[in-house]
Amino acid sequence: MVVAVPVGTWLAGRFPQTPEQYDAHLERSATLTGGVATQVLHAAAEEVIYRGVMLVTVMAVMAFVSRRWPWLRAVLVAAAAGTSVALFAVHHVEYGIANVLSCVVHGSVWVVVALVARSVWPTTAMHAGYNVAVLVP
Repeated sequence: MVVAVPVGTWLAGRFPQTPEQYDAHLERSATLTGGVATQVLHAAAEEVIYRGVMLVTVMAVMAFVSRRWPWLRAVLVAAAAGTSVALFAVHHVEYGIANVLSCVVHGSVWVVVALVARSVWPTTAMHAGYNVAVLVP
């Protein structure tokens, strides 16, 4: 997170949003009861979808492959993590290239955290914190 936020901020400055992308971001932020609640709920949903599914897949692979083929286990975990990051980034394409690149950086960090913690709770907190920080002008 310490590295991801400055990198995301740097990327945002390099690839400015179009007015349509900015309006889409504001529209997404203004729904429900307010911007902060929306950002926290979006973060939780995205973490369950992208990191949660990946964790379940990795746990199933670990149970099946366990000690039989350690090289295959590493390949499958890397494939699940890479797919998670790619899908997460593609999901944010409507907000511009800076957002996609930022999602690759953040998604990569959050995948590692989810794998190490074996939980999506830490990544949900990090993701919600980032979303709220971006919301504040």
